[in-house]
Amino acid sequence: MVIPADLPALVAPVAWMLGTWEGWGMYAAPQPSAREEPAEDSPVIEEIRGDVVGEQMRLVTRVYAGVASEPIDPTWDAAKGLSAIKKGDLISEETVYVSVAPSDAPLPPPGQYNPRNSRRPPHPPRDTALCGTA
Repeated sequence: MVIPADLPALVAPVAWMLGTWEGWGMYAAPQPSAREEPAEDSPVIEEIRGDVVGEQMRLVTRVYAGVASEPIDPTWDAAKGLSAIKKGDLISEETVYVSVAPSDAPLPPPGQYNPRNSRRPPHPPRDTALCGTA
C-alpha cells in the first residue's frame, strides 16, 4: 500500500490501516435451547478495507460465512486458513469513520497510557438524591 502524499493530517496516525486486510476465524454459534443439540462453530472470513474520505478514514468490515475445503486446524496461520476457506454469503457489514483529534500533549512512555478525560459530568455523590427526594 502506498500512503498518499496528500493524506489528511487527522488520518496520518492511522495510515497503517489503509488498504485491505483479510483473515479467518470461527463463528461461535449462540447456545441453543436445552432440548437441541449444540450448534457447531463455523468458519468465517473477515475483510477490512480502509480508505480516505475527506478528512477521515473509512473502515468497512465485512464478515462472510466460510466454506472449508478440508477439516480446519485452529493453528493455521492466515495464509493457510485463507487458502482452505473460501468466502460464502455475507453475514454482516459495518462502516466506521476514523480520525485522530490533534493534541500537543506529550506521549506517554512505551507500554503506558494517559487516562482519558470524560466529557460527561462525574457521577453525583452517593448521598445525592437523583429524583429530588431524599
